[in-house]
Amino acid sequence: MPVDPKLGTIAYKGKQIGFGCKTCPAKFQADPTKYGEAALKNQVVE
Repeated sequence: MPVDPKLGTIAYKGKQIGFGCKTCPAKFQADPTKYGEAALKNQVVE
Protein backbone atom coordinates (compact mmCIF):
# COMPACT_ATOMS: atom_id res chain seq x y z
CA MET A 1 0.00 0.00 0.00
CA PRO A 2 1.42 3.42 -0.83
CA VAL A 3 2.32 5.82 1.96
CA ASP A 4 -0.17 8.64 2.53
CA PRO A 5 1.82 11.81 3.34
CA LYS A 6 -1.24 13.27 5.09
CA LEU A 7 -0.86 10.68 7.87
CA GLY A 8 2.57 11.90 8.91
CA THR A 9 5.49 9.77 10.07
CA ILE A 10 6.79 8.26 13.29
CA ALA A 11 10.50 7.96 14.14
CA TYR A 12 11.72 4.44 14.85
CA LYS A 13 15.40 3.54 15.34
CA GLY A 14 16.50 6.70 13.57
CA LYS A 15 14.22 6.18 10.54
CA GLN A 16 10.94 7.84 9.63
CA ILE A 17 8.09 5.37 9.15
CA GLY A 18 5.20 6.38 6.87
CA PHE A 19 1.73 4.85 6.82
CA GLY A 20 -0.88 4.02 4.22
CA CYS A 21 -4.04 3.77 6.32
CA LYS A 22 -5.62 5.87 9.07
CA THR A 23 -5.48 3.13 11.71
CA CYS A 24 -1.84 2.19 11.17
CA PRO A 25 -0.10 5.02 13.10
CA ALA A 26 -2.07 4.26 16.30
CA LYS A 27 -1.37 0.53 15.98
CA PHE A 28 2.32 1.24 15.45
CA GLN A 29 2.53 3.57 18.45
CA ALA A 30 0.72 1.04 20.65
CA ASP A 31 3.23 -1.73 19.87
CA PRO A 32 6.31 -0.48 17.99
CA THR A 33 8.28 -3.65 18.73
CA LYS A 34 5.67 -5.71 16.86
CA TYR A 35 5.58 -3.48 13.78
CA GLY A 36 8.89 -1.62 13.78
CA GLU A 37 11.29 -4.15 12.31
CA ALA A 38 8.82 -5.04 9.55
CA ALA A 39 8.31 -1.35 8.81
CA LEU A 40 12.08 -0.86 8.40
CA LYS A 41 12.03 -3.67 5.82
CA ASN A 42 8.86 -2.25 4.15
CA GLN A 43 6.87 -5.34 5.08
CA VAL A 44 3.23 -5.59 6.13
CA VAL A 45 2.36 -7.19 9.48
CA GLU A 46 -1.10 -8.72 9.73
